[in-house]
Amino acid sequence: MMLFNKYHEKDIPVWTEIGNLTDSTFAKMFEDTEDEVWEQKWLGKINFVEIRSFWQIFRSFDRMWSFFILSLQAMIIMASHDLESPLQVFEAAILEDVMSIFITSAVLKLVQGVMQFCT
Repeated sequence: MMLFNKYHEKDIPVWTEIGNLTDSTFAKMFEDTEDEVWEQKWLGKINFVEIRSFWQIFRSFDRMWSFFILSLQAMIIMASHDLESPLQVFEAAILEDVMSIFITSAVLKLVQGVMQFCT
């Protein structure tokens, strides 16, 4: 089965089964003839780049930024208590300090909500 495009009048195949397309046929496909007029077709949106502001980028990654901020807070709390083992996090005094990340999370969600409301 052969498929043809605008070269159908010349019987130049665009695609054939593997091995049926010879070098001379391939060369004929790209020959320029004087009677042929090339039309420029609209290709749609090519090379389109969307310009985004800082706030749009921030909102796209707000969950990631929240995770980074909360992780940093938890690591700073653990470092300030000079933990020798990760299991010491479960001691009462240290666990209370680490659980403060939930308060920070609520504040971050509030800030995100205010930012979305204002923009």
